[in-house]
Amino acid sequence: MRFPLIPLASLLIFHLVTESLLASDLTISGFNQLEYSQIEKTRKELFENWLDVKAFYNDFNLGLRYENHHPSLEDSIWDGIGFRYFEFSKEYLTLTLGNYYEMFGRGIVLRSYENRDIRNDNNIEGAKLSLDWERANLKLLSGQMLGKYGTRGNPLRGMDFSLSPINWASLGGSYVQTEIEDWGKVKLYSGNLSLYFSFIDFYAELGKKENPSGLDDGEAVYLASNLYGERFGLTLEYKDYERFSFVDRDITYNNPPELTRAHQYTLLNRQAWELNPYDEKGWEVQGNYSPKDYLKLLVDFSETHDQKGRIFSSEALFTEAYAEIRYDYQELATVKFVGDRMENKKSFGKPEITGAVMDVTYYLDDKNSISGVIEHLHTSKFQKDLKYYEQLYTLTFSRSPVYSVTIGAERTTQDLEKKRWAYLSFDLTILERHNISLTYGTRRAGKVCASGMCIERPPLEGFELKVLSQF
Repeated sequence: MRFPLIPLASLLIFHLVTESLLASDLTISGFNQLEYSQIEKTRKELFENWLDVKAFYNDFNLGLRYENHHPSLEDSIWDGIGFRYFEFSKEYLTLTLGNYYEMFGRGIVLRSYENRDIRNDNNIEGAKLSLDWERANLKLLSGQMLGKYGTRGNPLRGMDFSLSPINWASLGGSYVQTEIEDWGKVKLYSGNLSLYFSFIDFYAELGKKENPSGLDDGEAVYLASNLYGERFGLTLEYKDYERFSFVDRDITYNNPPELTRAHQYTLLNRQAWELNPYDEKGWEVQGNYSPKDYLKLLVDFSETHDQKGRIFSSEALFTEAYAEIRYDYQELATVKFVGDRMENKKSFGKPEITGAVMDVTYYLDDKNSISGVIEHLHTSKFQKDLKYYEQLYTLTFSRSPVYSVTIGAERTTQDLEKKRWAYLSFDLTILERHNISLTYGTRRAGKVCASGMCIERPPLEGFELKVLSQF
């Protein structure tokens, strides 16, 4: 087993430095994430490490992230300081120099964020000024956004503001511009309105994209409303994105709401819809109801079309119906049943997918529990000429908050060279600050999705180590 020495030495140095500064007014904190795996047959290794360090002194805040990828999940090799910033905050003013993340509105014109599960990091390197008053907010930024393969885009300029003249309403607007290769200067605008009442709220955002030629101008509409009750809730959302992708080579500047369910279970998450802001419209309705404290019901319906399709018609590219029932039996057990139906006409073979999940946790006492999850997915393609199913079983014994042991197994009837996978995983928490996870066995390759974006995870054929540490 080979580990690069730099991240391990960095951890030791960081620990010694923080110990010597405990008595001063300077506060230092850190977080380290390490992921290592090795394929036994080929001896191929994947190693990734992120060390984040933050320092606070009065009104000043400094931070940096040192990264190692030898190689990364996407087969690239790189190490160095990938994120660093200096921040000054005083009353209503915050000034940031260096790297930062930002989202305007609901992400329709700009969303810069990090999600390591899908290996997304499109931070901006430059400067940002934030002014936060009681009834008004203003953000001004300038910088270059990071692309998927490590390149930085052309200078980006942006502004976002919001006003709250009365307690139950606010309005705002956003503006960004940059030079896009082969297009020239591209500008995006948006305006939003929010209304708040005791039992209902409403949000609307309208966006417009302007290209120099005017041939590919775009528009975006996003509407959302939440209805609240003592034991129920209802959320309604609508989207209409026409030629509103904001992309330059490997750099994605915006990420509007996808309006599809975010799945926590593995098999359903692999089938998630991938957002296309260039040509997409649709809706999502989610309702929850709790007739008793121990019983919770949830339903979620969504439908996505391209611009040629008609809402509430059979022309939808993607439809999903989801239902979940959770029952808490005294303090002894929690039982959850999930049913799901998807149709994806954009995917190869136009799959129709039916899924079911049973998730049971039995509490032996206040620290020990046993949980089991059964996931089943049935898929039919090519007008039902091809059918197959997938099943995933996991059984976990947990002694909170110290350790847990998980056995997992998956099988499929799909026409693949390998049809069965199995693994054993052990998780250990040390001093409530360090979590070590060791997995050995085989695990199927597949998509991992979040926020309408997906990444293909390679198969596991050997062992995998993950370490999370806080300092």
